[in-house]
Amino acid sequence: MFLDKYKITSFDNFQLNKNIIQKLKRLCFDIPNTVLYGCNNIGKYTLLKCLLSEIYSKEIYNSKKFNFKIFTNNSYKEIIVDVSNYHYEIYLNTYCYNDKQSLNELLSSISDNININTLSYTIILIKNAQYLSTDNLQCIK
Repeated sequence: MFLDKYKITSFDNFQLNKNIIQKLKRLCFDIPNTVLYGCNNIGKYTLLKCLLSEIYSKEIYNSKKFNFKIFTNNSYKEIIVDVSNYHYEIYLNTYCYNDKQSLNELLSSISDNININTLSYTIILIKNAQYLSTDNLQCIK
């Protein structure tokens, strides 16, 4: 596909944000919880995927859909999350997390165990965090 051919998958392909790349490389190894924020469509997601690719290899781009079943408000809710061997991706524009319990249950389900591939923290990318309520922001801090 045309888009895949020109997708940035390495820091070497970046023409902009070289200073941010260096800061991100230093910070991410010292801080287990990192929030990267800014205006829409400036490359935050691409930067993070390149960072993961540099740490864990290009295998992070081989993600698949995984269904999580969470129990919230007396019913089961099925949530589809992108998963690679090294990280999880939650797209907040896809699901409505208008109650604190839904997001909390999903994050608990994902982060209950250590990642056996890395023997380290579970990496969760939350895309479109602007859709989070104030209660849900407190969940991830």
